[in-house]
Amino acid sequence: MKDSVEMHLYELSACELHNLIKGKEVSVEEVIASLLQRIKKVEERIKAFLSLYEKEALNEARKWDKKISRGEEVGPLAGEEPGKFQLLSGDEYLHL
Repeated sequence: MKDSVEMHLYELSACELHNLIKGKEVSVEEVIASLLQRIKKVEERIKAFLSLYEKEALNEARKWDKKISRGEEVGPLAGEEPGKFQLLSGDEYLHL
């Protein structure tokens, strides 16, 4: 983030993150990395996730960053999905 004030991206609202991403002040990958870091820090205590797909989330974030760099329009929740819950079938995922 270009701002000199220390702020963690995970503390921002989806709308604030969207504006930063759209303004190219942060990348989707930076946002996802911040969210993943926070999840890792607190997950042992709160146990909110059955599974965490860090590699997949970061790969997806890079795809969104490429779309943005090409000038494609993205919605306000683009790339904000580091947590996925595995369904009973084992093959499909619900994106949070």
